[in-house]
Amino acid sequence: MFFLSLFAASLWLSPSSRAAAMLTVSPTSISNTYPGSVTLQISGLTNGETVQIERFLDANGNGTNDVGELLVQSFKVTDGVVTAFGGVRDANIPGDEDGVADGQISTAFYFSASPEFGRVAGNYVFRLSSPTDRFAPVVQSLTVTRSAFSQFITGQITNGGTNVPYASVALLVQTGQDVEFVAGAAGDASGNFAITAAPGTYLVLAARPGFVSDLSTAPVITLNPGEAITQNLTLTQPTTVIAGKVSDVVSSNGIPGLQLFFE
Repeated sequence: MFFLSLFAASLWLSPSSRAAAMLTVSPTSISNTYPGSVTLQISGLTNGETVQIERFLDANGNGTNDVGELLVQSFKVTDGVVTAFGGVRDANIPGDEDGVADGQISTAFYFSASPEFGRVAGNYVFRLSSPTDRFAPVVQSLTVTRSAFSQFITGQITNGGTNVPYASVALLVQTGQDVEFVAGAAGDASGNFAITAAPGTYLVLAARPGFVSDLSTAPVITLNPGEAITQNLTLTQPTTVIAGKVSDVVSSNGIPGLQLFFE
């Protein structure tokens, strides 16, 4: 039996009476099959300053990162620093692309390389903050739209007959003994969802922080060209809490934004 549980980060919203930094996101709207990169431009820094960048699934679409919303990505970038091995730039590790400590950072990441639930169609918020609390946090939004396939799946997510608001839904394909994430979408305040995909056979799985999904009982559907399917989903209240910390084996530092799967 395979279970999926998502964990959201606790947030502390700092007061705004500090130095100001600026953040812009480009592009601000993409599809969930977007193959390119998302660029973040940061200014108002001191030369050589390190910043923290976090991306949250903005479940209610209000343009801010509320307590309990899912952290899907987190990394630090230092002004003027990029990671290279043997003089070759490692594009998998975000860095300041101009390589100059000039009080501003231009960094990018590939959306398609994001963790699974960081690729669902929905609203996201980037949060720029200072590890030393030098400036007030700054947020900017990113919208991820559903791909324009003609076939789709709709339904409602419930727990014990009660609608589960702002849950996410994933389409998975079986690959040997494993499953692979194909597409996802965020549900609304009433638990309704709609997800588009290419024709194929998929496992359909719901997920939300504070609930558990059982992959062994997830429905398997075949989506034919031009077809519209209704498939309702259920989530389960957990009976056990698993707590701990995931750390880098070399530095012992905690690794934020991970998605953990338990079997």
